[in-house]
Amino acid sequence: MSGVHEERCQHDKPVAVLVRLVIKTKVDELRVIAVWGTSGDIREMSIVGGAYDHLKRSNKFECCAWVNLMHPLNPTKLLQTIVRQFYVRSLQEAGKATPSCQILSSMLIKEDHLNDEFNEYLSDKCYLVMLNDLSTAEEWKQIKMLFPDNKKGSRIIVFTQHVEVASFCARTEEVAPEQMQLFADQTLYAFRCKMIS
Repeated sequence: MSGVHEERCQHDKPVAVLVRLVIKTKVDELRVIAVWGTSGDIREMSIVGGAYDHLKRSNKFECCAWVNLMHPLNPTKLLQTIVRQFYVRSLQEAGKATPSCQILSSMLIKEDHLNDEFNEYLSDKCYLVMLNDLSTAEEWKQIKMLFPDNKKGSRIIVFTQHVEVASFCARTEEVAPEQMQLFADQTLYAFRCKMIS
């Protein structure tokens, strides 16, 4: 029994560290936390997934989505996937169609001006988006442009198997990212922008 308990503790610790990295940052600007793992195995994904589930239940974020990226990247399809998840969560929480659900529902059938409507919808909301399997810095440049920095404390978590991509996603123009090992016996690191005091 102690082996199961110890394994559970080994899993929960990196989940808690990742959750703290996401919510500890008290800045209102959009922040990116990039997670780099070399194996892409089930343990790595369960840590990232556990953190995402905890954050989703925390009620800090009004809109949440987990996206397994498709290659080559199609920004319109990406936005449609995110809107679909926002819609389902909004419907589940309300138990009925609300004005917010109706706005999201109308966005699902559009391709023209979807990015503008997406940005307008998120303009007053704190959102959390998890992007799984980001492969290149070029993909990140395209994706980052889709998300508004509405100064509401929104967060994006990126999971990648490429250390240079993780570092690129988490940096800002002014500050290089810092890294933290999440799991002692595995190559699983989180990158985030260092806060300027």
